[in-house]
Order: sequence, then C-alpha cells, then structure tokens
Amino acid sequence: MIKDILRGEKIEVLVSQSSKNGMVYCGDDYFFLHTEEYFVCVLADGLGSGKNAYDSSHAVIEEVKRNHELDVEALMAVCNQVLVDKRGQPFPY
Repeated sequence: MIKDILRGEKIEVLVSQSSKNGMVYCGDDYFFLHTEEYFVCVLADGLGSGKNAYDSSHAVIEEVKRNHELDVEALMAVCNQVLVDKRGQPFPY
C-alpha cells in the first residue's frame, strides 16, 4: 500500500511502510522533503522491531526534520548524537 507520493519535474518518490507481523510500531521510519534548493530523503532503520526500534528510527527522523537545511555531514552528526543511549550504534561519519 502506497503511503506517500511526491511527484515533481525531476523526481518521483513513492513510499510504502508496514510493521512486522501486525505490530503496533514499525521499527523503520522515513522522511523526505523537496524544496527549490534541495531534496533530502532519509530512511532510518531502528535495528529490530517494536517500540524500541521505532523510538530510535523516529528520533533520527525528527532530528532531520528540525535540521534538514544542514549538509549531509552535519546531519549525520546530529542524528548520531540523538542515537546515543538508544538502540544500535551511531554510524561513523
């Protein structure tokens, strides 16, 4: 089932998302934004399923939403920081 669609002159994004085995929480999350200056697309894997995985992936998405204007290296840094003491290992940048 398609959840979100973005169609532009030079870009098309279709998103489908579902939780594992009918669970309430999906451990993966996504965000995309297209402006006149840039396009940012994030797929965050919460490393598992259920609430803990959701909390990790959702924290990354919220951080990107707040800071989408940053360059990729800076975005990675803020996302890694929000993952400290959460599920998974921050990714070296």
